Amino acid sequence: MKTETLFDLASLGLRAAEAALRRRRPASPGPDTRADRLVRRALPVAEKALARVVPLRAPVAKKERPVRRRSRAGFASTAILGAAVAGAAAYIVVKEQQRVRARYAPLRAPFRPELLDVLAPPGGGGRLAQSGDCLTDPHSGAVYAIIDGIPDFIAPSNAGGNLLASEDSWLQDLVRPLALQAMGRNRAGDAALAAAISGAAGGGWALSDPSGRGTYEIEMARANPRAHILCLSNKWDVLLEVRRRATEAGLANLYFVRGIPRLLPVRDGVIGGIWSGTGLHRYPRAERELTQMVRVAKAGAPVAGTSLVRGGPALYDLALSLAAPYLPGLNNLDSNSTLLEAVGLKEIRLFRDGAFVRFMGVRA
Repeated sequence: MKTETLFDLASLGLRAAEAALRRRRPASPGPDTRADRLVRRALPVAEKALARVVPLRAPVAKKERPVRRRSRAGFASTAILGAAVAGAAAYIVVKEQQRVRARYAPLRAPFRPELLDVLAPPGGGGRLAQSGDCLTDPHSGAVYAIIDGIPDFIAPSNAGGNLLASEDSWLQDLVRPLALQAMGRNRAGDAALAAAISGAAGGGWALSDPSGRGTYEIEMARANPRAHILCLSNKWDVLLEVRRRATEAGLANLYFVRGIPRLLPVRDGVIGGIWSGTGLHRYPRAERELTQMVRVAKAGAPVAGTSLVRGGPALYDLALSLAAPYLPGLNNLDSNSTLLEAVGLKEIRLFRDGAFVRFMGVRA
């Protein structure tokens, strides 16, 4: 039995004895009995015993651990580590800001007339004609600006096209790839699939719709130097970043157009391979974007891409449930497969990586 338990029992017994010995005497006084004399003798003994037991049961204050004085070497190592972390963070921030400034440096690039072979008014139509710094539609009379060599099918021709204002901050540029990587994106698998799409185009046109920031587009251009890689996005940030990276890599087979994916400014049936690497989960009604991709693809041309999809590992599904308000086109695997078939793709293959699914089909 533990010492604490013995003390508890002793204390309880002594208090019971004290209560019994302190019982009230009769109201009428009388001669002392043998019991009264026993009470007078036993009560002081019980009180002394209780006085000894109670202090033993008092909580013992914990001894404070002595504070160890850190040596000068310890302070120096901490300071060096902190300086290294701060220096690394400052280096990353400065390099990212430099990259953003380089992205927006005007190149005064000329319009590349090869684009006239595939461009059309948004949503499809006939050939366009170049007129100075604009493209015109002979049938409707619509005019589309050319800004620093990039046709713009979104802003009016008189908008001026200010390319100096960033749409996405450098912090978003830095954090977004890490977030996608944490969700299980297989960059090597995506790059291999994008390269296969480029190879299928042969000496024709391949489309990145919507374009990413150059990772897969550069891979497509390198995998098939004969192909013309058309990069389409509604964001200047994206197009200028891909162009900057292509210029640094010395690649001349990348072309850039600003447009809306659900109204592709591309002629019908002229694209030999389509890659959509940013994800169908971004679109509230992905059937509109997929219908446009199928429209501009040649018969038998492959269409491939990625998307965040429910139904994977539990941890990824929990993350998707938290991010669902920002993913308007988030579906499960069966819904995505049905959608791909409905827009006119056949021979569909799916590959899961974490919360992502890579898909590939062929235009019927």
